[in-house]
Amino acid sequence: MSRDMTRREFITRTGGTLLGAAAVQAMELPAHAEGDGLNILFLMTDQQHHRTLGCAGNELIHTPNLDRLAAEGVRFTQAFCPTPFCSPTRASVVTGLYPHRHGQNTNVRGREHAARSDWVTTEDMLFDRRYATGHRGKWHLGPKADFRAYRGDDEGRGYVSGYGVFQEKHSPAADYPKKPGEARAWGRPVEMTDAVVEGRKVWATLDRRPKQDISIIGRSVIPPEGLPESLMTEQTMGLLEKYRDRNFMITCSWSPPHALWVTSEPYYSMYDPAAMPLPDNLDICPEMYRTSVARRLGDCIGPEGIREYLRCYYGQVSFIDWNVGRILKRLEELGLADKTLVLFTADHGDMQGSHGSVGKSLPAFYDAVGRVPMLMRLPGRIRPGTVINTPANSVDIMPTLLDYAGVPAPEGIDGRSLRQLIEGREKEDRDRAAFCERTAHGTGAWVMRMIRQGEWKYVYRSNGFNELYHVVDDPDENVNLVEDRKYRAVVREMHRRLRDHLAATKEPRLDQVPQDPFA
Repeated sequence: MSRDMTRREFITRTGGTLLGAAAVQAMELPAHAEGDGLNILFLMTDQQHHRTLGCAGNELIHTPNLDRLAAEGVRFTQAFCPTPFCSPTRASVVTGLYPHRHGQNTNVRGREHAARSDWVTTEDMLFDRRYATGHRGKWHLGPKADFRAYRGDDEGRGYVSGYGVFQEKHSPAADYPKKPGEARAWGRPVEMTDAVVEGRKVWATLDRRPKQDISIIGRSVIPPEGLPESLMTEQTMGLLEKYRDRNFMITCSWSPPHALWVTSEPYYSMYDPAAMPLPDNLDICPEMYRTSVARRLGDCIGPEGIREYLRCYYGQVSFIDWNVGRILKRLEELGLADKTLVLFTADHGDMQGSHGSVGKSLPAFYDAVGRVPMLMRLPGRIRPGTVINTPANSVDIMPTLLDYAGVPAPEGIDGRSLRQLIEGREKEDRDRAAFCERTAHGTGAWVMRMIRQGEWKYVYRSNGFNELYHVVDDPDENVNLVEDRKYRAVVREMHRRLRDHLAATKEPRLDQVPQDPFA
């Protein structure tokens, strides 16, 4: 079989169903993917606000390594996630599909399986082209063995149990005896301020709390090198060493700055809680969101507790930045930096106290949870210091990575390659629409869909609570204009554009989105 025939077969198959293992073995695949031996290093955080970077204009936060990545590559100022939810967004990242297309609308729990037989993923496609593939850290899509690229990666599947050995080596439990009533994270004490301690007492009386105790906020006694994120970093550096002579796609996915908002020295003391700015809209919150987990936690800990949460959150971001620096340094030491595309992003954002809310657990589409940082670097192909204001989405990651690797993207995906835009061969389009979605749980679930385009953000919900914000004059989204008769024409136009997008992307619940939002 010729290489040309292999490529045609590959494109045909990946546009439809996944390749079986026998078919993969039978194909005469190239020893290296097209793209001059390009490697991919994908770095990801969980729940990082888009402005928690020095390069994004945040003068308080300390992120020298991420700022350097932006200075040496490209930064997207208007990157959005497809949904402010972990598993659905992560599924969108690897498939290039919106959640209503790939079908994963809620978080995967425990050993649940997210992957469907018709999923075509970036990692599997590169694996089929004989890329070495490795993933360390948070996966949140069920067993990794569901994916061909990670089927034999026992270390990658078992990092949680491996962390226990790692932790005992660096921070033995015997050094931290348990005290009555104290909060503990990763089996070790967390020191908390009075405001947090008192807030946790109120939090403990509330019903419908999440299983994870997100009210644990404070200083961890574990040194940075003893935290699970350091294990993930060390494992990732080990993969770089292991695959230095092969084309690879390696992913490192850290959990911070997701709750628990707990950080170690020196990162805890790096920030003064008194200097953490509280948002002006602390007391502005629609009734629909007041019973959310995020708002209730904000009410429990109050302004002083919110400052402490922000201080720990910033500390976590700086801690991850240190780990990013370690990986980038190893990449350079191995002589791989010039032929490795580095991508950094997050799965979704965080409220940062906006609308009195802590974390991300509220059914909203505020920019605080919907926008994410997105940085890329590839020496010689991405001009240093490039800043792009055209809206992008996490569904664009798959086709962009494949484009740089010289691998055709599957037909019919929702994302589009950003390469032409990054390299200046496509004009900026600030009016490109950004989309986001949620689907409520249970039978007869109501849908929530968002479009953000130009000056406006519009949210449609089949339960009747719709929103319209003028994001230029009202960037904090404090004033909902949807009921103002002066903006009826705007609502109808934005609704039409949203519906057109849903029809084009084969929204299965399109019948719940009427032609006229006022009908």
